[in-house]
Amino acid sequence: NQDREEFTQQTRLLVALQLFKNHKLTFGQASELAGMKKEEFLIELDRHGIDFIDYNASELEAELAGFE
Repeated sequence: NQDREEFTQQTRLLVALQLFKNHKLTFGQASELAGMKKEEFLIELDRHGIDFIDYNASELEAELAGFE
């Protein structure tokens, strides 16, 4: 029951979320693809249960080591 514009927007959002989740797009790229401000896209990540920061233990250790 959506009009074409709503369908297109929803599709862009879902594609952007999936590409961000799979590390194919950066946060900025994904929010741009979704046609949203970064703050809005961050809210959508939360709504869909997608972590903004997705490090495994070894990646986190390597990242933190860079700050020492």
